[in-house]
Amino acid sequence: MPPAKEWTTIIADSIDEAAGRVIELLEDTSKENVMYFHGWSGLGASAVLRAVAKRLTMRPSPSPGRRRWEKMIHVDCSVWQSKRALQKAIAQELQLPRSLMALFDQHDEEDDFSGVDQGMRGVVPLVTQAILSDLVNHTFLVIFHNGSGSYIDLQECGVPVITGLLNRTVLWTSRSRFRIDVDIEEDRYKLAGLSDAAIYAYPTADEDSDVNLLGMLLHQEAEEVARYTGVPQSAGMSTELVKKCIMYPLMLRQQHVDYTQHWDTHAANYWVCSGIIQTSDTTSSTSCHSSSPWEIAQALYNNLILEFLTMDDYSSSPAFAETIQRALRLLSDFVDKSSFFFFWTCDAIGNNKVDTTTACCRQKSLEAKMFQHPSASWLRVIHLFECTFSFASPPFLSCSSLRFLLLDHCKDQNSSRTDSTLTMTTDTGDTRACFRKLWVLDLSFTDWYWLLSVEALDLMVELRELNVKGIKHWSISHLLHRLDDDDASNSTRSSSRKPWLLSLVKLQVTTEPITEDQHQSQVWKEDRVAATLFPNLSSCKIVKTIILDGCFELKRIDPHVLPPSLESFSFSSSSNDNDVHVSAKIESISFRGCTQLKSVFLRGLFERLKQLDVSETCIKTLDLRAMRGNGSLKELFLLGCKELRAILWPKQDVSLEVLHIDTSSTELDHATGIEESSPFSPVEFKWYIKVRDRRLLRSLNDIKYSLDSPCIEISSPPGSVATATADGSELGGTINKSRPTAISRADQHWLMTTKSRRPAADNKKLYADVYSMIQHMQLQATMNGNWIWPYKQEGNTSHYISLQDDKKMQTKPLLSPPSLPGSICRRALGLHVHDSLSVASITSHSNEAPEWNNLEWCRVERCPNIEGVVFTPPSTGNRVIFWYLKTFWATQLARARHIWDWGTRGQLHFEPLEDSFNLQVLHLDCCPRLIYVLPLNYNRPSYVLETLEIVCCGDLKDVFRVDDNNQELLKTIEFSELKRIHLHELPSLQRICGHRIVAPKLEKIKIRGCWSLTRLPAVGLDSTCKPKVDCEKEWWDGLQWDGLENRHHPSLYVPTHSRYYKKKLPRGSMLR
Repeated sequence: MPPAKEWTTIIADSIDEAAGRVIELLEDTSKENVMYFHGWSGLGASAVLRAVAKRLTMRPSPSPGRRRWEKMIHVDCSVWQSKRALQKAIAQELQLPRSLMALFDQHDEEDDFSGVDQGMRGVVPLVTQAILSDLVNHTFLVIFHNGSGSYIDLQECGVPVITGLLNRTVLWTSRSRFRIDVDIEEDRYKLAGLSDAAIYAYPTADEDSDVNLLGMLLHQEAEEVARYTGVPQSAGMSTELVKKCIMYPLMLRQQHVDYTQHWDTHAANYWVCSGIIQTSDTTSSTSCHSSSPWEIAQALYNNLILEFLTMDDYSSSPAFAETIQRALRLLSDFVDKSSFFFFWTCDAIGNNKVDTTTACCRQKSLEAKMFQHPSASWLRVIHLFECTFSFASPPFLSCSSLRFLLLDHCKDQNSSRTDSTLTMTTDTGDTRACFRKLWVLDLSFTDWYWLLSVEALDLMVELRELNVKGIKHWSISHLLHRLDDDDASNSTRSSSRKPWLLSLVKLQVTTEPITEDQHQSQVWKEDRVAATLFPNLSSCKIVKTIILDGCFELKRIDPHVLPPSLESFSFSSSSNDNDVHVSAKIESISFRGCTQLKSVFLRGLFERLKQLDVSETCIKTLDLRAMRGNGSLKELFLLGCKELRAILWPKQDVSLEVLHIDTSSTELDHATGIEESSPFSPVEFKWYIKVRDRRLLRSLNDIKYSLDSPCIEISSPPGSVATATADGSELGGTINKSRPTAISRADQHWLMTTKSRRPAADNKKLYADVYSMIQHMQLQATMNGNWIWPYKQEGNTSHYISLQDDKKMQTKPLLSPPSLPGSICRRALGLHVHDSLSVASITSHSNEAPEWNNLEWCRVERCPNIEGVVFTPPSTGNRVIFWYLKTFWATQLARARHIWDWGTRGQLHFEPLEDSFNLQVLHLDCCPRLIYVLPLNYNRPSYVLETLEIVCCGDLKDVFRVDDNNQELLKTIEFSELKRIHLHELPSLQRICGHRIVAPKLEKIKIRGCWSLTRLPAVGLDSTCKPKVDCEKEWWDGLQWDGLENRHHPSLYVPTHSRYYKKKLPRGSMLR
């Protein structure tokens, strides 16, 4: 069905009357499915849709032959968020199960880590299917308030709206919150989109009725806005307040004041400072739910749509504005001065009014006594534009109630004076009272330097917002000389006056670009270094927002100079959007000390920015997309950022040399008494990444980095393991985290030393016997530093990555690409997985999984959910895997059956190529269910294994399994580099590899409790030194030998036996 080609008109003079007309159209079976309602010039549409929903809910079924619906879905998305939020509202109306509703939070969390903007978040496919299944066999009506600004196809959300199918109807509007359209004929398609019908309401042709109707509609719109702000009436919000706030910009425009350039910055300031929104010192409300007037004003600004004030139709039709004002006054009492405002206007002709709260003056030379009138005490807002007056004796000195002073392109009458430290010559006393209650000061292109002096700022004890723009020979760095009075020379003066700017909440500074020579000429030689530094604002304890535009002279923002209360920081390299090639000179920015910081916005060209430190903040998404630097950023620090979810990089390539990220917590877990800490310091590494949630590493996929052989550590937080429950995905039993004491930190650079983590025991678990067995093994095995070989890590790296499983990630089965980027895996030198509750296996070398091409060492310890195979193989094919792997260490894998296994899966299976696996060191301990380590499917000239150590693996039958049908491998396998063997308490072990192995360099063998093992490796023909064998005598006596001619004879070994005897000694005492 093509979109509506013309408007369907209804005549109505009230909301209820219009709702009745719309219901008639909805129930008419000759009409189409999707209907758009525009209201009266855009007004009242949302209110009519609410009335339609209410009437259809309460009234009985329609008469025969009319449309009827089994379900009605009413969703209000006037305050638009995303299609996902729309789908969630539909799901809530349909009361879908909690399991499906939980998917929204899960997808939002995933999008947080993927850096998806809130407005770009799409629907959830599973919920789409559920909505479709719920509605496909029912008739329904959807009433939809659409605030997206465009047509939305509800089929994306799962609503089966198909043209031609009756009784599946959608009624929607995009008008609310004062979205007014005077001329709609040309915008029909833009407004109604693909709707089958577009409905427009007209009033009866009566001028007085038109005004009354318009007043009622404006009242309805004001009610909508008041509701959307989320501020309850008990906290200070009301419909009348909304209407007053609309009247204010209307009257500003009527005074021919070019307020639009200041409105976005100062809308809330106009409303509060003029007295429309009452402050706490003037309101009688004592409700504990009352909100700050600034919060109310900002909420109103965020929800009011006043685009009609700048429309061409408004400019060309003053009568339209007058009609709106008449309608607003009709329903509001705007006469009482104490409840509202009036305007004092001064134009070129000299006309003016008195008894005002706001003075707007433009293009006029102002006399010193201009505001010396009895009504001057009413003035709270003064806006002077292109005015000339004496800075030494300004005309507003007697305005004692002044709250907001805005000076735009004003000039001093005494233009011959160039002294930037100009002061007023009037007496001190009450003549300066106009500054004592000032809340907002905006100085734009007005070179009045005294207002930024220490003397003036001392007077402004209540100043909460300071905006400085385009002041010649002045910059943000000049505040340094006025703010810092802590040096010895000024200690006396500092102690004699009160601290200033203690009430400052927002600081905005905009400067125009200047050359280096111009900047140097503006400051004294001894101040040139200081002039490049950001002033120390750490004493301003409530500043929340800082906005810098231009500020080209700045080179550094040092740590702990920004306010600790800062929540939002914005820095644009150019104050003019057209100056795209103007680069900021800033070299380093540090936000250390800003623990409340949530937003950082860098826009423009930053060719010199080398270092950015956002450490110790609560920022969630670091968005650098608006920044251009041609790869200048080299160092990024995000230490202690517990809320960090994503890093969005500039469009140009970023090549970082230093990256430090730490989202983990070092706080004490009061439930367990365990403190989490790392033995490594970030300063030891170029790349130091320690994150609670592996999904944060997705942010590294979009940059180029010199990540050189990182070592990766993966574990769960101590508190998570220590408080693990018996839900089937967590560990029950005792886990010992002791490390071999013979391994020093220098030798064991990558092995973390952490405390024991003792999870709750649950003996009803399938593997409860395993955990009790591990406890017994730990007592009898040599687990206290008596390993036969001291582990030494070969090589070093300057890149360290630590991944900690968040509690929400504990159900993730695999260490897979979504959580660990393949680019990192391919470069990894070492992998240490320990105490992880989420890792069930490590995916490797598949088409979608990370390939550990450069992995040299790997440790896997205390991962209770690894069950079956540790490393899952590729599904099919042949390739070389783990080419560089030299060392593998596995400890306390209670459920693991194999370390590697590919086996046979029908006709398609994987087999590694001959050059795979060059292990030099293999250590296993306390893996009671392990059957074998690695299957061998090929025979190569020799294997390079040097050290083999296996302790307390009760089910182990083969170290390297050989298929009994492979006769070639069953004959002889050579381990040309094998020197040390330590086997302890392996009662099921039958062989190391195949029937016979040869180890020509064998030096030392230590064996205990391996009673099923009947053969030792042959020493080879070239053996010159007999290997020493430490074992039980009875086991030695039962070994099988191939004979001297095969270099496999007891005479070729040097056996030693323990002092204790295997058989039980008789009970009794040797004492008599």
